[in-house]
Amino acid sequence: MRRIVVIAAGKPGISCAARIKYHLPDCELNVIMPVLPKAQPSSDGPAVMRCAADLPDPEFLSSRDIAVLEAQDITPDFAQKEISLNSTRGRLAIRY
Repeated sequence: MRRIVVIAAGKPGISCAARIKYHLPDCELNVIMPVLPKAQPSSDGPAVMRCAADLPDPEFLSSRDIAVLEAQDITPDFAQKEISLNSTRGRLAIRY
């Protein structure tokens, strides 16, 4: 089984992951997204609405068997061909 990791920052990355899963249904697909700041309930400005629109829809992702990991810190290391992530699950290193 092939594992594909997509690092996305919004809906275009999620759409790309869904398209990959459609063309390669047997692969394991993981999406890594940076954590967006949570909007306060009293805020209703355009920036808050934009952040809310970029959040992935859990039903959309679960229906396509796509796992999402929210990362607080993404650090690329191009010399060692590795991307380090810090998330609620701990530290994860992805080699490419």
